Amino acid sequence: MTNYVEQPVELSLLLAGTLAAKIEPSDALQVVALDSPMLLLRDAHIISFAAAFKQVTATQIRAVIFDGLSRVPMDRRLKSLCDRDFLAVMKRRAGSGERGGAGAKVYQLGPLGWVYADKHGAYRPSIAVNHHSLAVADSFMAIVEAHKAGQLQLLEGGYLEYKVGSAVADMYVNLGIPAIGKRRSFYLEIEATRKRPHHVLDKCDKYSAAWRSSSDDHFAKVLFVAPDEWVEAELRRVIARHKDKELFQTTTMGKLISDLIRP
Repeated sequence: MTNYVEQPVELSLLLAGTLAAKIEPSDALQVVALDSPMLLLRDAHIISFAAAFKQVTATQIRAVIFDGLSRVPMDRRLKSLCDRDFLAVMKRRAGSGERGGAGAKVYQLGPLGWVYADKHGAYRPSIAVNHHSLAVADSFMAIVEAHKAGQLQLLEGGYLEYKVGSAVADMYVNLGIPAIGKRRSFYLEIEATRKRPHHVLDKCDKYSAAWRSSSDDHFAKVLFVAPDEWVEAELRRVIARHKDKELFQTTTMGKLISDLIRP
């Protein structure tokens, strides 16, 4: 689980790029970057995207921000941001299974991007690829692609790292499903790797406690998103043992959209 942030990022703003427009460079950045070319709005969108997910791939950046364009403008902006220390690039470990291909570049905030995104504390870059962060970004990318294709609508009120009682969902999504004329909400738990049963049941217990203490008549389902069918089958077996198993559903990354919009 990634660290919970005090003010979770709203997904619809992140998609639209309006989140980037709300970021105002601090005084420290204005001093440091006096001799740097000004940032384009799309640059700010890239920085806000990397800040939200902590690590992102070029594939994810292109799908969300440069959809329909060739790689050339994206590559230029990424190089510019890296050259000016707004982003830092790292290599993915060969053989990683996330979308984008093994060995694809992964980007995180650089020291100036850290200041620009108003991150607290000293700059702390990761030295290793965080496959969970990439899996969460992959899920968002799939939702964005489905949104642009008209399969669903990403509505206001969805967030990253959303607190639910003592649980913290990787994403809370609020969706419109045009094909059936309904709205649906889910707490998404993104599992990048196999988890021990007690870890899964502990998550379920936290959601169950939140549900039992909630006055909301429409408490969202908790959807566990597995990297493959083998991990999904194991999740199903573990969840079947829980007293409130009806609160939980499972899927894989490949079936995520079809399960979100299923009648």
